[in-house]
Amino acid sequence: MSGFFGGNIKRPGGFLGRLVLRDRTFNQMIDWGLDHAAYGEHYIILDVGCGSGEAIRNLAVRAPYGKIYGVDTNSDSVITACNNNNGLISSGHSEILKSDALTLPFPDENFDVVTAVETHYNWPDLVENMKEIYRVLVPYGKFLIIGGEYLGSIFDERNQKWAEDKGINLHTLHELKKKLEKAGFTEVEIHEEREKGWFCTFARRPWK
Repeated sequence: MSGFFGGNIKRPGGFLGRLVLRDRTFNQMIDWGLDHAAYGEHYIILDVGCGSGEAIRNLAVRAPYGKIYGVDTNSDSVITACNNNNGLISSGHSEILKSDALTLPFPDENFDVVTAVETHYNWPDLVENMKEIYRVLVPYGKFLIIGGEYLGSIFDERNQKWAEDKGINLHTLHELKKKLEKAGFTEVEIHEEREKGWFCTFARRPWK
């Protein structure tokens, strides 16, 4: 199996090859999105809806002396993310918990950065979820939403079909900006990699 997988890394083909390409593209999107913020070496960071933990690994490189937390509502995702980041967890560099995004198990003003990669699609009330993230951010802390599906992209037909199949709602980038502002965030920026269908929103919790 290792030889076959290695061959697909170099030249993806078949079912496994498609998985490799998907994962590679997903990781490229994460890296592109996270590049829209600056990071301190000692930052405390939270990834909301961490899935299998790809963003956690990326963030750990950006904050090598900080701590990266992850939360996810799905028990299987938490287990997978823990397994994929076992070294970071063992060294105390990361901690991954089961939690939803509306009742985060952290005190006020706890994180320098909060990220959400392709998880906001599942939030029942975007503004309320954004307010909860606002709560756990330090003043002037950064909030990034990264995704590959939104309304108004060149992949609208595909994206809307995906949203219908999953039973979730997509938003335009303008709508996301307005919702972030309604939740109290400032300095909201919208970044778009139009040819790839990626987006990243950047926002700050204002100074007191």
